[in-house]
Amino acid sequence: MTRPAIRQIGRWEWVVAGLGVVLVGLLWAPWYGYPSGHGIDGTYSNHISTVISYYSVPDLTAWQAFSVTDIAIAIFALACVIEPFVLRGTRSPAVALTWNVCINYAAIGVIIWITVQLFNTPAGYEDLQWGAWASLGVALATLAAGWMSLTDEHVARAPEPDVPLRPIPPVGGSEVPAPR
Repeated sequence: MTRPAIRQIGRWEWVVAGLGVVLVGLLWAPWYGYPSGHGIDGTYSNHISTVISYYSVPDLTAWQAFSVTDIAIAIFALACVIEPFVLRGTRSPAVALTWNVCINYAAIGVIIWITVQLFNTPAGYEDLQWGAWASLGVALATLAAGWMSLTDEHVARAPEPDVPLRPIPPVGGSEVPAPR
């Protein structure tokens, strides 16, 4: 006979998993853009900047711009994606609680890491593109959803407890015999 799982997967764990998928997709979104029409000194006097402006340098994605940050974001997003499956395979609520707490702390680290990368643009790429801002927003949403998964005590398909109702005893003492 198999024991039923104590911890069911709540809706917030699925939200965290969905945000993890979005975060992985945002690694291919444009993060940094080259300022079009401007040379290094603000004019077209520099031959290299003229050639770069002429050929319109493509935007950098997270995979192209980073060496470690993209791997850290990808590992965090993978942990978010596999969260419901890990929680489904556990029988102890302690594992689920520990996993959710670790996801929240990792989300704080990723938020700080992405914020630092917003201010530390690669050389020549001064324009922040939508992928950088969307990644920060998704990381913040992941932290919020992770926090909500910690506060959510609703268990789907949990049976109602069978608690017998007993009458309130009178003020002066017990006139009702106790059930046997």
